[in-house]
Amino acid sequence: GSRNSTTLSTTGANQIVDTFNKTVSRSAKYVVQMTQGSRYHSQEVMLIHDGSTVSMVEYADIYTESDLGTVDASISGDLVQLKVSPNYTNTVVRTERTEIKV
Repeated sequence: GSRNSTTLSTTGANQIVDTFNKTVSRSAKYVVQMTQGSRYHSQEVMLIHDGSTVSMVEYADIYTESDLGTVDASISGDLVQLKVSPNYTNTVVRTERTEIKV
């Protein structure tokens, strides 16, 4: 799959951590890992879109000390955007994406 790493320096909502082209892929599965200091959080996200709206489900949500953030997704232009709203500053978000073509 495709891997990405982003450091979120603020706790701003809906910060984009990964994108893929909606005209190429219809659905995607993500493994999302968040790290903040010695806190760790991991989850899986499954999403699908109809060209204008993203439907998604989060599962296998687990963390060592505290919940590090929430995940959402939306479409902007031709891009499906995976977004994270971190609960702490300086949270490192790593993603691994597997896509299924349109």
